[in-house]
Amino acid sequence: MPDQVPDRTHWKIQGNVTRDAQLFRAVLEGEDRAEFEREFRQALTKVSEDFDTSHIDDVLNRWWGHAGMTAQPITDDEQDAIERADRGDLSKFWTLDTDQTFWKRDENGDLWRGDENGTYRETESGLRTDD
Repeated sequence: MPDQVPDRTHWKIQGNVTRDAQLFRAVLEGEDRAEFEREFRQALTKVSEDFDTSHIDDVLNRWWGHAGMTAQPITDDEQDAIERADRGDLSKFWTLDTDQTFWKRDENGDLWRGDENGTYRETESGLRTDD
């Protein structure tokens, strides 16, 4: 972990967020950071007493999702998809088929598929269109 954290206005962690106390501390802010530090220090104290490192794991596992969401906040498009799903509209979500291809229906009812060759629209008769 570098000593300096990049400017958070342009910082997104790519891929999975590593389960790392230094990273969590770097991305959390304000009261969240203070609470994480308190819990982590309490876990370290417990470890020094009983040598059971699961105390640290418990804290890291508890904060992992929150640190990831802080490092990679939900985009406006993702928030829109969540709100649509809450209303029962799943048109923004892709479904994974058993053959490892993805598909979704858009707002117009058009079927879109995605595979290793890209994304394409499929006609009602099953033909691929690249428009």
